[in-house]
Amino acid sequence: MTSVARTMKALWSAWWQRWPRWVAWATMLWAVTYASFGLACALSGTRWSAGAVEDVAAALEVLAGALAQLDPECGDPLRRADRRGRRRRAR
Repeated sequence: MTSVARTMKALWSAWWQRWPRWVAWATMLWAVTYASFGLACALSGTRWSAGAVEDVAAALEVLAGALAQLDPECGDPLRRADRRGRRRRAR
């Protein structure tokens, strides 16, 4: 592994370890973008077509079906990561 690759791997790891610091900003950026598209749609007078609404509903049904089939143990890595994060913050 080259030094550049090691540096990039270290930066990527550090970035993900600091996710509680940046996730709020990312969420706010997404919300502002989503709201601006909604406002532009409302002001321009264009509407969602019935076909687009049906496509979104079908996609959500597929997602709900896939999530319903997941084993509850699939969430174990997330729970373990959450516990580790809580212990670090408590120190």
